[in-house]
Order: sequence, then C-alpha cells, then structure tokens
Amino acid sequence: MVNRKNILFQLLFVFSLSAIISFIMGCRGTSNKNEINGGFEIKSQSQNGPEGWSSPPLLETKNFVSFTWDSTEHHSGSHSVSIAIDSMPPKDHVFGFNWTRTFDDFIIGKKYSISGWIKTKDVWAPAEIMVLCKDYNHNNKAMAVAHDLTHTSYPIKGTSNWTLIKTNFTVPNDTKEVRILARINYGSNIGSKVWFDDIKIE
Repeated sequence: MVNRKNILFQLLFVFSLSAIISFIMGCRGTSNKNEINGGFEIKSQSQNGPEGWSSPPLLETKNFVSFTWDSTEHHSGSHSVSIAIDSMPPKDHVFGFNWTRTFDDFIIGKKYSISGWIKTKDVWAPAEIMVLCKDYNHNNKAMAVAHDLTHTSYPIKGTSNWTLIKTNFTVPNDTKEVRILARINYGSNIGSKVWFDDIKIE
C-alpha cells in the first residue's frame, strides 16, 4: 500500500510539473508573438550576428560595404546592426544593402504596425525599414511594399541621432512570405553609415 501511495504521489507530481511547464511555455509563446529579435540582443548559434537576421555573404560585399552586429552604438540594450558603404560597388550590383529576416507569424488580411529606430552618419540617400509581402506562386512577386517610412514621412539624411520611424502594412491574399529589410540605398552614400535598433511589429 505504501508503494502504491508513493507511485501515485510521484505521478501526481510529474503531472503537475508538466502542467506548470506547459503553462509557462504557453505564456512565453504569447509574450513572444511577433517577436523578431528587433533589438538584436539574441546571438545566433551559428554565426557571429543576431539570431534570425542575415546580411549578404561576405564574399559579395567585403570590398565595398561592411555589415556589423554592432556593440558600439545602440538605442537600447547592448547591440544594434549597422551598414557602412566604404567604396564604389560594381555597376551591376543591387541598389540597396540590407539586413533582412522573415516575419513568420503573419495573418492574411491583418493590418500591422512596424516601427524602428535609425541613426545615420553622412547619409544622403535615405535609410529605411522595408516590408515585402511575397507570393512565390507568381515568380516571387512582391505584392505589397511598406517602405515610405524614410522615403516620404521620415526622410532621414545627413548625420542624425536615433530617430523613431513607424508605418502600417496589411498582408494581402496569397502572401507566402513577409520579409523585413533594414536597408540603405547605394545612391551617393559612399562613406556613409547607418544603424538600426528596436524594430518591432505589432
């Protein structure tokens, strides 16, 4: 009888512990909804950079642009990401340089707000945060773009301290991927540098 009571007690303990862990994990999942590591504080396990974010391969950019997981400048916490254009890129190169990641928790038809902080040094073609909603069924078409943060409402140029930018976007039908780009156009930006921090989707 004693053994049965011990076994029953152990089973109840394990069940209760599992329930508590599940509850905690559920709460954590809720609190992390729309979490994109936009503060750049979480380190990637596979590279020296922020978890979830990527920049172009080093071999494609090392001669003219620097992508840095930056601990020298930050709006909050201890890190940001930066892009510095050091010299003239090849003529056939893209017109912008991006830190990018996917936003996986999107809901079709839902309206979202995206915001972030940008700091610039000697920037003449504005930096921006861009959202691309892509449909892979139609030649990887970008069906919706939200990037008027800095091109129109927030034209951050020259040298500026941390500036908050914000805009809204709605995910259209048939979207298969939502991609976030913290970017700077090449333009006349040789010698310029931009930092991004605290990017949020709500």
